[in-house]
Amino acid sequence: MKFNTNKDKKKKEKSKKYYIKLLDHWWSIQIKTHDNYTCVWCGKKHNEIIKKQISKDVFRDSKVMIQAAHIISRKKWSTKWDLDNGISLCAKCHLFTQPNAPVEFTFLMIKLFGYKKLLNLIERSKKKVEYSLDEYIQMCRDRNLLKEK
Repeated sequence: MKFNTNKDKKKKEKSKKYYIKLLDHWWSIQIKTHDNYTCVWCGKKHNEIIKKQISKDVFRDSKVMIQAAHIISRKKWSTKWDLDNGISLCAKCHLFTQPNAPVEFTFLMIKLFGYKKLLNLIERSKKKVEYSLDEYIQMCRDRNLLKEK
């Protein structure tokens, strides 16, 4: 009797999740590279050493981590990997400034992108999209993210 094992099966097709992760990583690198790994809010650079206050008189050295932040929520699939939909923020600004200063953040986006470009991005984000596995694969191919055999 022969059992059906994974070794006997053809290589399992990768899931949508795999291609989404590839596209997320690609987008993040593109955004951070565009902004020279610098926070557009406070100007700190990636891996810059700063003094971080631990308590009243205690400080320690800390490295700045730059993150790619979506302008329009990443839940909006139509603009999730749009290169116009991202800026670089240090972890502190991403966590505290963006959500806690929405008016200032909006004005910064208008300053950086211009009013018309921002409105265009908002309009594009309203489009409802649902991608198939083949479409994810094609998006990865278009960005040279897959090793072709």
